[in-house]
Amino acid sequence: MCGHDTSGKPRGGAIAVLNSSMTSPQTCGWCAELTFHTPGRPGSPLATHARLTSVGGEDLADFTKTSVLIHQSGDFTRCAEDCGLFRSFDFQSAVLVDGGLALEMELPHPMEIQVGDNGIIGRRVSMRRMSGGESMHSQQLSTAEGIVGFNFLAKA
Repeated sequence: MCGHDTSGKPRGGAIAVLNSSMTSPQTCGWCAELTFHTPGRPGSPLATHARLTSVGGEDLADFTKTSVLIHQSGDFTRCAEDCGLFRSFDFQSAVLVDGGLALEMELPHPMEIQVGDNGIIGRRVSMRRMSGGESMHSQQLSTAEGIVGFNFLAKA
């Protein structure tokens, strides 16, 4: 990274850079960063919070009806549905932070920042938005996908 990073973005923990879903090109995709971290403890092996930051300037208030699926596998050669489900949560309890530039929430259960076993590093992430209202006929549309990786800031 060049220059001084003065942003309020969490460092440490894990990050998934999300891009338009490859499996549902008909949906209007977007780009975002999903970070997993423990506030004030960048070296923590557990993440207690998740933060969604839009890269494209979308109104994040609309994303409180978004589900996050962390898959068993990180294999992008398969459909997300074939990658198994490791963990999931939604952003219903999230609050806007950083002047509305990010959504942040406490995770229902802490997540381990490691590879393998119960860790989230290397796993595929899918974001799903509800369409068709909140009725039984609503469906989830895959909006964006990525892979979880480490989010450590190198010391200068």
